[in-house]
Amino acid sequence: RRVLAYLLGGAASPVNDSGPWSWDGANLTSYRTAIQNPVNFGPGGTVTTSITTSNLGAVNAAALAPLNGFVSSWWADSATPGAAVTDTINAFLGGMDLFLLQDDPGHDLIGQTLGIPTIGNSGGSPSNGGAPLFVGPFGATANVTQAGSTGYINATDVAAHNGHVGATNGAGLVTAAYWGKGEYAPGAGRLVIMA
Repeated sequence: RRVLAYLLGGAASPVNDSGPWSWDGANLTSYRTAIQNPVNFGPGGTVTTSITTSNLGAVNAAALAPLNGFVSSWWADSATPGAAVTDTINAFLGGMDLFLLQDDPGHDLIGQTLGIPTIGNSGGSPSNGGAPLFVGPFGATANVTQAGSTGYINATDVAAHNGHVGATNGAGLVTAAYWGKGEYAPGAGRLVIMA
């Protein structure tokens, strides 16, 4: 069945009080504008599925239930409620897509709980990869550079959970990984982790 509309939510301030890196923060405005632009995503767009974004005032089972996908932006482990982690993982295991922007070991509690934590400092050299993250309907890109906190993911953790390496940097460290529907676990949604 083809999804014609996709609802993508994230934890807004003050639930995720990461300032400009919260889902409703200034650093994600351009991204949200681009994915909601019907030229990019919509019936006549490059991708024919429309995307709408939603600011969640709480992260719990009720707030996650209507979503097709959830973005956990830069959310400090110390500020992430355990119940929110449990409810997010349960929604993911029930079929909701999950996008984890887990820059460093202090902002990766959901991924850590799933067995795919962010570790160390990658050094920030440019990352490259193939489809679907670097080659897709919008063309191809190369040499994506990390900035700020520059973590990486252990390739063994990715493989142990049936995932795929989406990007590696110049040092050969994994900076992005992805899973298709049902690959992490039967019935689970898609999963993308960006360090």
